[in-house]
Amino acid sequence: MANPRYLTKSRFKLAVECPTKLFYSGKQEIYKDVMAENEFLAMLAEGGYQVGELAKKLYPDGIEINSRNHAEAESQTNEQLKKENIVLFEPAIRVNNFFIRIDVLVKRGNHFELIEVKAKSYDPLKPNMRGARGGIASGMLPYLQDVAFQKWVLQQAFPKAEIKTFLMMPNKTKLSPVDGVNQIFKYSRTKGVISRVPENVDIRSLAGHLLEKVSADEFTQEILSTDLKYPNGKKPLADIAEEWAIAYLSDEKIPPEIGKQCGKCQFKTALNDVVKSGFHECWKEANNWNDKDFEKGTVLDLWSCKRKEKFIDQGLLKLSQITPEDLTNDSEESMIEGLSRSQRQV
Repeated sequence: MANPRYLTKSRFKLAVECPTKLFYSGKQEIYKDVMAENEFLAMLAEGGYQVGELAKKLYPDGIEINSRNHAEAESQTNEQLKKENIVLFEPAIRVNNFFIRIDVLVKRGNHFELIEVKAKSYDPLKPNMRGARGGIASGMLPYLQDVAFQKWVLQQAFPKAEIKTFLMMPNKTKLSPVDGVNQIFKYSRTKGVISRVPENVDIRSLAGHLLEKVSADEFTQEILSTDLKYPNGKKPLADIAEEWAIAYLSDEKIPPEIGKQCGKCQFKTALNDVVKSGFHECWKEANNWNDKDFEKGTVLDLWSCKRKEKFIDQGLLKLSQITPEDLTNDSEESMIEGLSRSQRQV
C-alpha cells in the first residue's frame, strides 16, 4: 500500500526551491524527474552514505528504524521513544500532515539532540555558516532550513522537550590515521550498506576524529523566527509549511511563478517525450504559451548570464527578444578565448 501524502523534509526542500514542484513530485510515471536517479548517483559519487554510516559509529548503542513503511516506522519509533534514554537512526516522526526521518536522534529524558548528517566538508578554523554580509551563507542555507523544518515538526510532537540541533560534517582539517576509509562502507542496491571494518581500526574513534558536530541552534532559531523566502513569496516557516502540506495532501497544483530557478528544474524533458515535462507545463500556464513558443529557446538558455531574472521580470522570455545591447554590461564582461561573455552569449 502506498504511503500517505505527507510533507516530508525532502518535499519541504523541494517546495522552498519552487512550490509548484510538489505537484510533480512522486509521479515518475507521469512527469520526468531527472533527480530521482541523479540523487542516488550523487550519493555514491560524493560518499554521502559513507558519512552517514560513519556518523552512526559514534553511537554504538544506537537503534536503526529500518522500515520504509510510514506507519510501521512511526510505530517502531514511538515504542523506542518511550525509553528514558535512547539513540535512534532514521526515526520517523509524524505530526498531522508532516512526516520526517531524522538522521540521528539522541534522547536523554526530556532533552533531544537532532543531528543532520551531511557530506559537505566543514572547516572549524574558517566556519562557513555566514556570508560576507552577515546572513546565512547561501551554500549552507538549504541544509539549515532542512534542520529548522525538522526541529519545528519534532517540537510539535514533543512540545515540552528541549531540542538542540546540529549538523554533522566531515572535518576538512583532519587527515585519516588509517588508509582505505572509503573501502569500509560499500553500497549495494539490493543489500544496502555493507560494512567491513578492519580488526585494527577503532571505528568509533575514527568517526570522532573525522567528523565535526556543529551546533545549528543559532541558525535554526533565526530561520524559524523570520520569514522563509521562496520564489515570489515569503512567509513564516510554520505558515507556509501548513499551506504546502495541504496542497500536497490534496494533490493541488500551486500556480507557477517562473524565474531563473526554472533553469534548474528537474522536471524537464523534451516536449515530445513519453512522459510530461513539468517545466514546459509551468511556462505554458504562466505565459499562455504553446509548444511553438519554445522552438527557438528561452532566456534560460543564455550561457553564464547573471541577468536572467531581470529579463524575465521585464517580460523578455524568448531568446529572440534579447538583443546584443541587452547582453552588454561592462561590469560582467570578461574575455574567454578572445571573446567577451556577451559575445559568446550572442
